[in-house]
Formats: sequence, structure tokens, C-alpha cells
Amino acid sequence: MKQPQESIVFYYPHGHQSHAEAGHPERPERVEALRQALQQAGWWDVHPQVQPVQPPLDLLQSVHQKRYLELLPEVSRRGQRLDMDTYTTPNSWQLALNAAGGAIATADAIWRGQARRGFALCRPPGHHATPGRGMGFCLLNNIAIAAEYLIQLGGAKRLAIVDYDLHHGNGTQEIFWRRGDVFYISTHQSPLYPGSGDLDEIGAGDEEGATANFPLPPGTGDQGFHELLEGCILPLIDRFQPEMILVSFGFDPHWRDPLGHLQLSAKGYGELIAGLVRWADQNCQGRLALFLEGGYDLEAAAACGQAVTAAMLGVEWHDPLGPSPRPEGSSWQINFRRARQICKSSGIPAQHHKRKGLAMSTVVLRWIEGKMMSGTDSNGHSIVIGRSPEQPETFVGVKPSDLLLLAAASCSAYDVIEILQKQREPLQDLKVLCSGEQLSTPPYTFTHIHLHYIVRGNVKSERLEKAIRLSEDKYCSVISTLRPGVAITSDYEIKE
Repeated sequence: MKQPQESIVFYYPHGHQSHAEAGHPERPERVEALRQALQQAGWWDVHPQVQPVQPPLDLLQSVHQKRYLELLPEVSRRGQRLDMDTYTTPNSWQLALNAAGGAIATADAIWRGQARRGFALCRPPGHHATPGRGMGFCLLNNIAIAAEYLIQLGGAKRLAIVDYDLHHGNGTQEIFWRRGDVFYISTHQSPLYPGSGDLDEIGAGDEEGATANFPLPPGTGDQGFHELLEGCILPLIDRFQPEMILVSFGFDPHWRDPLGHLQLSAKGYGELIAGLVRWADQNCQGRLALFLEGGYDLEAAAACGQAVTAAMLGVEWHDPLGPSPRPEGSSWQINFRRARQICKSSGIPAQHHKRKGLAMSTVVLRWIEGKMMSGTDSNGHSIVIGRSPEQPETFVGVKPSDLLLLAAASCSAYDVIEILQKQREPLQDLKVLCSGEQLSTPPYTFTHIHLHYIVRGNVKSERLEKAIRLSEDKYCSVISTLRPGVAITSDYEIKE
């Protein structure tokens, strides 16, 4: 008989207290503050805890270099440091193996359907550990090892790692830099240690585009994080369609953290996880797990730990610490605009869509006397779209079923014409490329829409880019009400 699915499982690193150094910010109290907060909320004792597995050597060697795996136990045995920041004790090697094994056990429980969510209190943390080096308080890359386990031994084809730590997860990025089966996304304060994670770091080779970085200036808080989630992170995840989401959970973006200058609240953190939970519930059977990384204020640990667990359980929760006492800065908006443009221009490599076996349908809409658009899609369906003279914002036309989505595209085209109204007939064509799983007959099922504007004449690129951006924003607002979850991207070309 199949066992009932648990709502969540936890992992606790027994014996982690022996990995400690006096005065160091990465200290045992971090995990204990989280555990006590979950106990106080009534969640810790009523949900099961997984036990760490022994990571197979060949699995570890697929993430870390053999030379480093030989060095680390020797350094640990002597209680030496890996660098100025990263200490070891005689027990650190075994505890690092336990942390990686706990991450594996947590991910495996969710992958096998034993639980919908997981929260692994991994310690030592892992996301700075590169293939050949431990650094930034990290020894083994726990989340990368868990992801590799799911791919090698669990049969996973596509995984997403979302890194919400204060610092960029340079190790995780390097491990999957040329991989297309793991999509790595990071938000992090910049400038800050380790100095990586620029917007233009998007992976390499054939898998370019399967890495996305969103560096945030000091002062970024709930609004900035929310805009990134809705405007960049969720659309990218939706295009990649992972079978499970793994989250590097660092509570150091919280406004109380002593090592950073971001202003995320615990409530805001919970909302970020809730957004990922909603996507997971709709797209990958709810599979989502958190793996502890950084965070150094104990009150923030307790509040953030409760916030993200409440989000995973789908229960209400009150933030005892409240929002940051400092007003949120606005400089994040500059990076946000750049990030959206990079996401549109690079995006997910085409082969990921091919793996899904998505059908494609292209619709070319042309203006007729500046009042309506007509065209035929690649499946032979005729489309006529116009505006109602009585209600200019209302779309009317002849269209099969879900081509109402395409009618909304005329809104986007009108915006371009209005913004560039001093140019004579600047918009020549608007091509709408739709991808989805059912496109041959109505009703259509769209998962991704790409707008390709063809503009005529000598138009300044800055003016055109502004027009396209505003156009896409309006199009997104229309589509999101008609069909939530559809990813939208755009580009343009100028024809003389």
C-alpha cells in the first residue's frame, strides 16, 4: 500500500556543533535558532526528519575534483583553514559528508513522492564550494550534490536551482556553467563577496542561457525582490519547465543581517518562496526543497525560517520583526530593466524547448489602413483583429478560441505606433511566435509567446527599445489576466 504523502520533511545535522570556531559568524547557533523557531511554531515535531545518506564517491567526484576530495579530509583532520574565511575542525569532513547526505535524502524524499516539500538545515553550508576549492565558509556543495544525485540516480532531466542567499553562489554556478539540465538562478547583493554573478554571466557553450544572475544594489528590499520574481525569475523558470525546484536558502538578505545591506523582510522572503510554491504546484507536482546556506542574525534566522516554512505549508504567518526601518532604495530598478532585456535576448537555449516536444505556431499580423490587423496562422486559421470605435480599449474580431491572446497583441502594436507617432508608418509587421503543447486545433494551449516587431525606416534604437519595453509591459498585463503563467518575450528588427 502506498504511504500517504507528507506535506514536508526536515533534515537536522546531528553533531554539527563540533564544526565551530570561536567568534566566527558561521556558528552552530544559526541552525539551533532555526530549529527552535520551527519547534515553537509547532511544525518541527509533527513532520518527519530524514536521515543523511552516505554520498557515493563517484557522485562526489562528478561535482568536486578528485584532488580536492583527497585534500579536504586531510585538512580537516589537522583542523586547518582552507582560506582566511573557511575553517575546519577534526570533525568537519564527516559533517560535510552528512550535510551533503542530508541534502540528498531531502531531495530524494520529494522526488520519490514521499513529501511535497523539504527543508534541509545543512551545515556546513555549500554554495561557494567550487569543483576544486572550498571557500566562503563552504566545504562541499550540498545543493549541487543533491541535484546531481537526482539526475544521475533519480532520472531527473531538468532541475532549477534558485539561490536567494545574500552572496552569489559562485560554486554552484561554476559546477553547472556548461550544463543545460540544471538552470541556475541567483539574486545577490553586489558589490560583495565573492565578486561574481554579473548580469552577463549566463553560462557558456551550447548551454548559454541556462544561468541567470540578478545582482542587487545595497538597499534593495521587498519590492525589488518581488519585481524580480514576477518579471524575471518565474518567466525564466516557466520557459525551462524544471521537474523540481531546489532553493539555496540564506537568510542574510534580511535587513537585520550584519554582513549585508539588503532590506528584505521575513514576510517578503516568505512571499518569494510562496511564488515558487505556486509555480511548483501548477507545474511539477509541488516538488520544492530548501537547503540552508548563509545568514548570521539569529532573530532573522528564526523569523525567516518560520516564514519560508509557512509558505511551503500554505499557512498564514505573522512577521514579528516587520519591514526594514530604512526606506527601500530605488537603484535596483536600473538593474531590473537591464535584467529583463538580457533575459529577452538570451533566455533558455532552444534545445530545452525541443526536449519538451513543444509545437510551434507563428502568426503574422499586418495593419490594414491603420485600423485593424489581419493574418493567417501556420495552422491555416484566419485572424482579423481591430478596435471597437465606441470603446477604443476593447478588441473585436474573428478569431478561433484562444486566439484572444493574439488579439491582445494588437494592443502591443498600437503602443509602438503611438510612441513612435512622429515616424511615418514605423511598424511594418508584428510576428507572434507561440509555443505550447497543443497548437494544431483549438482550443490552443500556449506556454510561451514571443513578439517579433519589424520596424520600417530610420528609428533611433533607444526610442524603439523604450517603445518595445513599454509595449511588452502592457501586453504582459493583458495576457496575465487571460492566461496566468504564459511566458512573454520580445525582440525587433529594423528594415530600411
